[in-house]
Amino acid sequence: MEDNSEAANLERAKACCFRLLAYRARSEAELGQRLRARGFAAPVIEQTLARLRELGMVDDAEFAEAWVESRLAQRSMGPVALRSELRRKGVPGDVAARAIDTRLGEEAQFDLALALARKRLTGPQTSDPKVLARIRRLLVQRGFSSDIVQTVIARIRREEE
Repeated sequence: MEDNSEAANLERAKACCFRLLAYRARSEAELGQRLRARGFAAPVIEQTLARLRELGMVDDAEFAEAWVESRLAQRSMGPVALRSELRRKGVPGDVAARAIDTRLGEEAQFDLALALARKRLTGPQTSDPKVLARIRRLLVQRGFSSDIVQTVIARIRREEE
């Protein structure tokens, strides 16, 4: 009778994951958290996630790449912010780093940061230190490295001259 109960729990856990994945892609850690919150036992969660990996329905690398692509399309973000978001989603650091590096190299980071800075600049006040400080804060908050931020600010100053 216990085997039947375990099989039923596995099926319920799988069905729960299917519903969650139908809504949006999720990391393995997110699914595990949701199953724990619904009261499933650790062995059931592990078996369910293993089965979903076998079926190709859960892949943290694919999830991370899709997440990075989606976030860059919605909002200009640097690698620091993207890495932080992926960490909160439970994606391992090395997987997150690969996904970010694949999509967002140094030149792409610079182009993205420069476009964001130009979008926020209005009129001829680009040499105003307060405006440049505001742009610097924005870029740091969006997760761009200090090197990229400094390079963007220098470019804006050069263009002003």
